[in-house]
Amino acid sequence: MRVLLVGNDDGAAALMGGLDGDDIVLELRPDDSPPASGPDEIGVIARELREFDETLSGGGPDAVLISSDSSAALSAVLVATKLGTPVAVIERAERDPSGVNGRLVRELADARLAPQPAAVSNWLRDTYTERP
Repeated sequence: MRVLLVGNDDGAAALMGGLDGDDIVLELRPDDSPPASGPDEIGVIARELREFDETLSGGGPDAVLISSDSSAALSAVLVATKLGTPVAVIERAERDPSGVNGRLVRELADARLAPQPAAVSNWLRDTYTERP
């Protein structure tokens, strides 16, 4: 199973290492920038929407994990939701989801998971169905 992980906080690396051997191939999509704002905001989000549409369409990852509140995370959730790809948010106590991106990501995601490999494995096992 291929899973796209959007975000590059410390927990992303721990998840990647913890899921090795579970027949899960985790593909990391780092997002070095904070949520877009200002005059470039719409352009950044539009570019990321197109990139995620290309990545997730036609044989792309089977599920998406989100570990940030960036514009990339919001774009990934919007495209995955549109395509019917399962999406889960990795919750972290130190993240404040009070911004628009964070609130939208949590509202649209199918699940909120603890930042532990077992939580991710269980969610994937319980929600994943083979794509046609």
